Amino acid sequence: GIIAGTNDQAVDQLLTLELNDTVIDAMVDSFHVSSTTEQETLTVRMNNALDIGGAVAKASLNLDVSSVTNKSVVSVALDTAGASDSIQLGTSLTNITTGFDVAALVTNDNIVLSIGDFGLTPGLTGSSLGSNADMYFGIGANIGVVQGEGGVVGTEKIFVVDDGADVNIYYDADLVGGNAAVLIGTITGVGGVVGGAAAGFAVTNGIDVIA
Repeated sequence: GIIAGTNDQAVDQLLTLELNDTVIDAMVDSFHVSSTTEQETLTVRMNNALDIGGAVAKASLNLDVSSVTNKSVVSVALDTAGASDSIQLGTSLTNITTGFDVAALVTNDNIVLSIGDFGLTPGLTGSSLGSNADMYFGIGANIGVVQGEGGVVGTEKIFVVDDGADVNIYYDADLVGGNAAVLIGTITGVGGVVGGAAAGFAVTNGIDVIA
């Protein structure tokens, strides 16, 4: 149930990894078939002390989980600050537990969302995103608070919610809002950074939109 990326070389290394339900199901527990009610969780960790005695250089991660459904959960522990990581989300839950860098003016790490996967406005491709017709960044305890403070139910499909401790990313596919929104990403321990990590995303291009 673990994919470990390690680096004992003198120069930085990049692990490019694309996951789907079949791979996760086989790696986590080959005797059990995952389902929406009995999910299986795969851990991806980079230069972790459990896997390498002393990393020489950074190990960056380019992870694509856009084909993973809600039968699976992916937990990600990134290398320390300075590694350049890209995590492309899908409609399943991806937990980024350590290492994601959202400090002011730092663009090492990015969340990637596909226009095709989420039905976003094509004009957003490659842009540094603030609040707009498809996406809303807000500070609050949960998505309901953010929707109440300015996020418009029935308009935005992606809500980035900074609760002061973590940042949670929700997808509202049918634009109903509230409990209909699905949690697709959690970034642990980065809430409240630089006036709110959600605001930091808007400034530092921490969320990228691709075709």
